Amino acid sequence: DSEAVVRLAAAAVFSQVAAKGNRFALAAVKTRLEHQDLEVRKAATKALVRIAEKGDETAISAVGSCLEHSELPVRKYVPKALAAIAEKNNPHVVDAVSERLEHRNGQVRASALRALEYVATKGDKHAIDAVSGRLEHNDGEVRFAAIRGLKKVAPMGDDYALSQISLRLKHRDGKARASAVEALASMSWKGDRNTFQKVAARLTDKEAGVRKVAARKLGEVAQKGDPHAIRSVGKLLEHRDRDVRFGAVQSLPAVAEVNDRVAIESVTSRLGSAQAGVRRAAMRGLLKVADVGNEQAMELCTRHLEGSRDADIRQDAARTMRQVGTPGSDRLIIPVARAWANMRIT
Repeated sequence: DSEAVVRLAAAAVFSQVAAKGNRFALAAVKTRLEHQDLEVRKAATKALVRIAEKGDETAISAVGSCLEHSELPVRKYVPKALAAIAEKNNPHVVDAVSERLEHRNGQVRASALRALEYVATKGDKHAIDAVSGRLEHNDGEVRFAAIRGLKKVAPMGDDYALSQISLRLKHRDGKARASAVEALASMSWKGDRNTFQKVAARLTDKEAGVRKVAARKLGEVAQKGDPHAIRSVGKLLEHRDRDVRFGAVQSLPAVAEVNDRVAIESVTSRLGSAQAGVRRAAMRGLLKVADVGNEQAMELCTRHLEGSRDADIRQDAARTMRQVGTPGSDRLIIPVARAWANMRIT
């Protein structure tokens, strides 16, 4: 009919009078999935669900293909439609949805992500395998979709999911390894020692991109206040890679409370490094873990200022004291005044 309201009324009546599983009715509805009128397409999708019998492969395929539909309102209805006509954890349905995670269109990938939780129960191994396999994809957007998809098909801390992710930590492709680190941090409970060790092991990866991700994620998986984690992150301030040092500085607030004594000691010890890059990282790191006027930080900085024979170390110690010291306090003025005759403070 030429009138939209008539077409919609006809679609509604058709789905109500057609017998469940009627092949003619299914075929007729399927042809309307690509109708030029958006409202007709939406009505056809809903009618297909009402007419199709549970497990009908033809209907499932037709509805599944709508994940790639150009119109959001049609794609939006697909997850619930699949749940209505397909048994949960059906391997073919899970595969069909997972394949859309590789689609070039980001909106289609987003629709597939929404559909995953409708077609698979959390913890289903086939779904976990299907999604985690995309961590190896050469397209970064697909790998990102896989990381998000794992949250849809596996509960936090799921042993099987973590084991499948861990397999990719030694993949030949560095991008796959980096994605595995991201996924591992995303799926693990904070404070999980096993995950912490796996992420820390990637700090020696041959590719800088993987090391950078590992340094950034280390703070996310560590239990805040854990001395072992704090010292591990502190040690990264000495890393040869600048990006890893930067990641360590950014991770410090995630592993240590402000004014944590272990953190302050670990960071300020790097102010005595012969490497300028390490000292700069320690200076920035100290501002993350110590309040202005922290006595422990001032005392340890003073030791470097007065005890080092290296002028550069003494100079950086003085600069650090100026940042963490309370203006006008004796703890700041006296040691700096002593050193004034031997160095220039800028």
